[in-house]
Amino acid sequence: MQPYQTHEKQAFSLPFVLLTNGGGILENARAKVVNKIAFGNEDSLISGEKMILCHTPLKDKIQEYQNKYVLFSGLGDTVSVFADYGFKKGIDIEELLAIHPEVNPLTHKWYPESKLDEKKR
Repeated sequence: MQPYQTHEKQAFSLPFVLLTNGGGILENARAKVVNKIAFGNEDSLISGEKMILCHTPLKDKIQEYQNKYVLFSGLGDTVSVFADYGFKKGIDIEELLAIHPEVNPLTHKWYPESKLDEKKR
């Protein structure tokens, strides 16, 4: 199936946003993926401002939680995404398990020791 081709940029006449339960990347990066799939190039009609990802609503919580420890989970580099949002003390599941392996008795079965060692602070 060939992507939809446009010969020139056209403005959409209806307001819209794209919602996804996907995350792990910033809205601008997801917009590039959608543009590539839908229009054949990364810089088409859809901007990151039109993307609402599963973590986008958490941008509103930056003031309240930016200096508190927050556990982020999901696929992709969630800690980097939230750091870009302004959260300063985020950790992911692997880092939590590296610091406190007793939280889950199967930690070392699921995660190799080398991966946990690189997550320790």
